[in-house]
Amino acid sequence: MIWGKKSKKINLNEEGVAGEELRFLLEHMGKNGIILEIGIFGGQTTRRLSKNNLVIGVDPFMGDSETGTLLGEYPEDVYLRFIKNTIGKKVILFPLTSKEAFDFWDNNIKRKIMNSIFIDGLHTYEGLKVDFQWGKYLKKEGVMAFHDTDLKEVDEFLKENLFQNPDYKYLGSQHTTKVFKKLV
Repeated sequence: MIWGKKSKKINLNEEGVAGEELRFLLEHMGKNGIILEIGIFGGQTTRRLSKNNLVIGVDPFMGDSETGTLLGEYPEDVYLRFIKNTIGKKVILFPLTSKEAFDFWDNNIKRKIMNSIFIDGLHTYEGLKVDFQWGKYLKKEGVMAFHDTDLKEVDEFLKENLFQNPDYKYLGSQHTTKVFKKLV
């Protein structure tokens, strides 16, 4: 029991962001807003984020050039798991790369409507540069969260582009998720 309320049990063995890291992420993502999620894989985290929000998911479901697989699975299987996890949920899918989706948004929609952005995409410095462009459409006081920040390129990107950026304030971390607030 926490503060007189029965706490909801979270399955620590579930795929996607889970456990205390999930709880931390959900606290910062807020409720009744619009979340952009870059890198949705099988939709486990998408499902959880969409419980109290509309989630715009961006993922091309492309396998790598050598094996044709996506983290060891066929992209078609990952896509079907995404559909199973998100059917009936408040989710809009852009089956595009982050750059393709950003270019589409930038040329056609141009609305600053995101309350939060969760980046769990390519995990490369160059990929993060593309993903970070979405900050243009994040509302003031909105939250940008990054997953897998223990990876060298992700850590390097955050040090060079967010920790030193006066437009963002570091709010904290849990496991491999770091969260920042947009100040402008």
